[in-house]
Amino acid sequence: TDRAGEIAGEWQVCYVGGRQFFTHPEVGDFSVTFSKGGGDQDGLHSPIIQLAGYNDWEPFNLDDIIKEQGDSDYGKLCTHGGQPEGILDWSCGVPKSGASAAFGISLIAPDSSQAGFQPGWCTAHVNQYQKNELGTGSKYAFDVVIKDAGGNQIGHVQHVEVDDGGHLSVPSKLPFTFDISAGAVDSDPVTFAYAGQTWVCNGEDQSAHGCTLGNGPNNGYENGDREGDMGFTCDAA
Repeated sequence: TDRAGEIAGEWQVCYVGGRQFFTHPEVGDFSVTFSKGGGDQDGLHSPIIQLAGYNDWEPFNLDDIIKEQGDSDYGKLCTHGGQPEGILDWSCGVPKSGASAAFGISLIAPDSSQAGFQPGWCTAHVNQYQKNELGTGSKYAFDVVIKDAGGNQIGHVQHVEVDDGGHLSVPSKLPFTFDISAGAVDSDPVTFAYAGQTWVCNGEDQSAHGCTLGNGPNNGYENGDREGDMGFTCDAA
């Protein structure tokens, strides 16, 4: 969020393991659980944050994140410090909901519950995560959010790795898969295909697909990923 320090609500579960839920217009639903109490720190500590938009409430253990990030070249995802009067303080930055990515994570809303899709011109928002950076393994990983001609989200994948051949097929409510082919190194373009259409995102796409993945300095990469948008024809089957 851009509004750091905004109060999300009073803490109601003052015991170890108590999980409290909150919601915020820029990050959606999330929860906080203090997993420890006392010991080397007074009061409740060792928080675990979970966000509905990140892999269906996958937990973030803040102690582990702070320990492992060290002096990262990308800055710090989370920090921990003390405040006057013995108040403990943790701060984390996460992307706003809507498939933008940072520090190897993104927040993606659920797909529309509406049946079927509106044919015509569909769009895809894509994040490509760099290999061996910020929690991504030895293969490229992708977020893909597909929307139909009416702007309804009809399919997505979140931080899914390509196979050994560099390929990934994304299912949705469309009759065909949305297919991705990644290269071997960061400077390689990514090729996309849907229902006989094929286009290459090399930072210079002048086709009707208008792909922006790879635009800008460093082949579009920043903070461990690059992102872009594109369009394609999505007729009814």
